[in-house]
Amino acid sequence: MIKRILTLLFIALVMQSFAQQEEQYSHYMFTPTAYNPGFMGLGDEICINGIHRQQWMGLEATNSEGKTYSINPVTSFFSVDAAVHPLYGGVGINFKQDKLGAFTNTTVELGYSYHRNIGPGKIGIGIMGGLLDQTIDFGIFEPLQKNDPLLMSKKEEQAIAFDIKFGAYYRVPGLWYAGISSSKMIQSEIDLPTDKIADPKLRRHYYFTGGYMFRLPHPDFKLEPSALIKTDIAATQYDLTTLVWYMDRFYGGLTYRPNDAVSVLVGLKGWASAAGIAGGEGTFQGTGSILGLSYDVTTSALGAEGRSAGTFEVFLRYCFDIKIPKVLHGHETVRFL
Repeated sequence: MIKRILTLLFIALVMQSFAQQEEQYSHYMFTPTAYNPGFMGLGDEICINGIHRQQWMGLEATNSEGKTYSINPVTSFFSVDAAVHPLYGGVGINFKQDKLGAFTNTTVELGYSYHRNIGPGKIGIGIMGGLLDQTIDFGIFEPLQKNDPLLMSKKEEQAIAFDIKFGAYYRVPGLWYAGISSSKMIQSEIDLPTDKIADPKLRRHYYFTGGYMFRLPHPDFKLEPSALIKTDIAATQYDLTTLVWYMDRFYGGLTYRPNDAVSVLVGLKGWASAAGIAGGEGTFQGTGSILGLSYDVTTSALGAEGRSAGTFEVFLRYCFDIKIPKVLHGHETVRFL
């Protein structure tokens, strides 16, 4: 009986910690909409972003039968945002799926951002509402007691929760930006069907971000330091990044995440134009595209013990304008030939 109680307590604690965990991205500086809805449509374009992240590759577990399976986090993110001038702002949609062992979190979010010109830049104040679908596969857990009915059922439990995200983002194009936002604002409770485990509660998170573009003496090079601070008050994580741009097209840099990892980032801007993807005749014009890769060297105990082979992330972005050609009106009179 004691073993059963301890097992359920452990699962509850893992669920609680996972429910409070926000996904992280090494390319955070290129995807503000993932954590700050104020950025939606702020670039006056339609932008499509995608990220796939394999975190702590090689992290595995072995069951009592000697079977080894992967338990490393895998995160996928997809977003579309666009400026809508009749609404005085922008709109966007996010789709995220975060897998960690027995847990799968799938989130769909819709939002709106109000834009206003202030000084040399523009501010966006946005709100985003979303549904979180959490699934737990109890078949992955191994019972300490052979006849444990909850774990021996090998079934999945699923629950859906609603929550809200809010943020403000100010940007001076080509120079600097700063943002503040909060997610899980109403701290919804995930109401699982089973009565064997206490329902976990989402925990509010806060984000602070900023960056600046320095022009170096050599005209072909620019330096872009940036930072992202994530906190749920109980714990805080810092991402400190410096990118070096060459001819406004190629970049490389490093991110330092204390007690977690050092990331190496490389990328190419304008890949779509180079590939001939941009449309012609002034109707569909590719105005921005980025392809980025990153590799995180794990500096925590996971890396020191050789359990993690690091983290790999690929980032893809494509932005474009849809321009409606002006219609020329003719005159049905001999005065205008």
